[in-house]
Parts: sequence; C-alpha cells; structure tokens
Amino acid sequence: MTKKIEPFKIIGRNGHSCTLTKLKPKKYLISFVQPIVRYGYNEDMTEINFVDPSGGPSISVGTSLRELHPKLPDKKVTAITVDKETKVTVIDL
Repeated sequence: MTKKIEPFKIIGRNGHSCTLTKLKPKKYLISFVQPIVRYGYNEDMTEINFVDPSGGPSISVGTSLRELHPKLPDKKVTAITVDKETKVTVIDL
C-alpha cells in the first residue's frame, strides 16, 4: 500500500496563502490560493530567487521549510522553478 502524502497549508498574513505538497524526497509543489503571485529573478533573469504569494510568506532560495510549517523538514530551498507548459511552481531542497 502506498503512503498518502499530506499537503502542508502555509499561513500568511491573510490566512491560508499556499500549499506545499511533497513530490519527491527533495522536491515540493507549491499551489497558490490566490492567483496573485510575485516572482523575483536574478540579474540576468535566468533563475528565480523568490516567490511571494499574496499575503505572504515570501519563499526564497535559502529559506528553511521549517520556517513555513513546523512539520516540514529543516532543509533549505536550493532552487525555485516554474514548468513552462503546466505553469506549476516547484521548490528543490
């Protein structure tokens, strides 16, 4: 039997702002409650430095997942990517 992966609701200033769902041991899908999301890029626009859903919290490269939810691992975000076809945002540890 496969273990069900529970999503983690992340609370921002205005309540539930996004959900993190574990895809692989070091990869999480971010689902946003509101469609308003701000992305920050490096100078040459090749890498995403942070994602900031409406109401926060801002999640950036270097953020510990434990800061977002007490049951998440104490591992730091190493990359944030958006799949161009599906428009899905993923964070890597």
